[in-house]
Amino acid sequence: MLEFPAYDDATDTPLDDPDLPVCWRVYPITKMRFFPPQWRMHAHRTFLPEQLPDHLRLWKEWAAAVAGGHHQGYLLGLYLSETTP
Repeated sequence: MLEFPAYDDATDTPLDDPDLPVCWRVYPITKMRFFPPQWRMHAHRTFLPEQLPDHLRLWKEWAAAVAGGHHQGYLLGLYLSETTP
């Protein structure tokens, strides 16, 4: 459901596209509609290196919970609020 690109710590580059700056890698969070809107908006900001591991853990845990069938009430409410005129 949510995949992050493999990363080479030695060269400080993503393995799938080494020329793409890491700061451009917000799409997995900002465009996945199952994340809360506040999280999606917040992901557009700059993360300090020491902050990123906590955010990655939170995002991965949320994605795993959603894949496991949790948060259905919240997701239904989110869907209705985003699709109802």
